[in-house]
Amino acid sequence: MVTAAALLLLEILQGHLPNRQPEITDAFIAALMACVLGIARGTREGAKE
Repeated sequence: MVTAAALLLLEILQGHLPNRQPEITDAFIAALMACVLGIARGTREGAKE
């Protein structure tokens, strides 16, 4: 989630630069991947019990 937050911050800052169009999709994809990995880790740890 730290990566997603960093990407989101960079995209927000990019919106203030002249002639730049920020793309928010990178931050959303990183957050989605973090969630998927967190769920996968939780199911794997649950299988060990």
